[in-house]
Amino acid sequence: MTEKANREKKESNVWKKTNREEMEAFYGLLLLAGAFKAQYRSTEELWSEKEGQAVFRATMSRIRFATLKGNLRFDDPLRRDRNDPIAPVRDVMTSFISSLRQYVTAPEYLCIDEQLLEYHGRVRFRQYIPSKPGKFGIKIFWLTDSTGKYCFNGLTYIGKGTLSEKQRSESSSLAEAIVMNLMDPFLNNGRHLTADNWFSSVKLVERLLENGTTYVGTIRKNQRALPPSLKDMAGRNHGDVQFAHNQSMLLVSFWDKGTSPVLIIDSLHRGHEMVGEKPSSITFYNETKSGVDTLDKKIRAYSSKRKCRRWPFGFICNFLDISCINAMYLMNKSSDDKKYHYSFIKNVGYQLVDSHIRRRLVNTKGLKNSVITAMKMIGYKVEPQPECHATHLEKARRCQLCPYSKDLKTKSACCKCSRAMCSTHRAFLCTECALLP
Repeated sequence: MTEKANREKKESNVWKKTNREEMEAFYGLLLLAGAFKAQYRSTEELWSEKEGQAVFRATMSRIRFATLKGNLRFDDPLRRDRNDPIAPVRDVMTSFISSLRQYVTAPEYLCIDEQLLEYHGRVRFRQYIPSKPGKFGIKIFWLTDSTGKYCFNGLTYIGKGTLSEKQRSESSSLAEAIVMNLMDPFLNNGRHLTADNWFSSVKLVERLLENGTTYVGTIRKNQRALPPSLKDMAGRNHGDVQFAHNQSMLLVSFWDKGTSPVLIIDSLHRGHEMVGEKPSSITFYNETKSGVDTLDKKIRAYSSKRKCRRWPFGFICNFLDISCINAMYLMNKSSDDKKYHYSFIKNVGYQLVDSHIRRRLVNTKGLKNSVITAMKMIGYKVEPQPECHATHLEKARRCQLCPYSKDLKTKSACCKCSRAMCSTHRAFLCTECALLP
């Protein structure tokens, strides 16, 4: 949170300090909104008694949620590196990506592809990809397993500053540099990588082989290293297959559908095996190519992202969704009780808001009836507040929690400690006694 949002103004009391418990509840509400497929519904509708969900009203007020969302920051703007386009989320992104590999060992088959984080606002590294949902957004390269159940590494495309000069100089193309950057923690361990034709090149395959990693992917026809016979369509028909190979890799030209054959570069398979009517390289590519697409599909199904003009907020929501997918994979791997995506996200959301709701239950005197009803609807037991018999003072005294400069006199007192408290700081208990166990 920014210093402005954390500073409580003594005169108007507009800003109220937040804490870890409240921020967990805030993120829990984001996840619940995604689980209920309510990312495009307004906050007024979510907090509505008729159309909304009870958990939102029970956790915090709509105004408080909007205040936290509007003032959420992830760096110090005064110390921000102005030359780094992604500085507002750089620290959080670095910490998040480094934690992805701490809890699970990467499987044998991996996949690299790009995700387009939808964003239509102004940001200098926004991309246009017409084949992606949303078309406009921020491009992020992800390394996942071949099934899209776990994400291991990521890299945000920001133009020239995406990679260091050393990484760019060691590679013949940007695509090659990106692949080597994402695969760096997994080289020389006998893994197999699948990617599409934007990444594929003969030099990349040779470089990966030098580091103990095989590669399978489609390749564009304009690559100079390809033999002309594989690109020539004269005398070829649908279903025709041609092979070319050297000591380290295999090239496959297969004309199945469309107006031209599909070219595959493969350093995993050596022979000319066929699986049914298709080459084994084509079959293997089709089975392992969609890891990132599957991950993106899961994110879009229950996205926690809310409408916001600030792109860093969408970034953090994306990280929140990916962390839930990874956590679900780890839980299902270690438990016999398998959880589906919807039920897992919903359970995580309710657990995050639980402690904050219980804290509100300590003193329900100042809560609206609609809030108390919402707490009962989601299963919380609301105890009736005891009547206070010792809260009236014979002589007015200064409130002991208000600033001395206010000189606010009152005849009300806390039931527990009997200190003079104004109506702002006292319901049945003063705010300090209410927080005691």
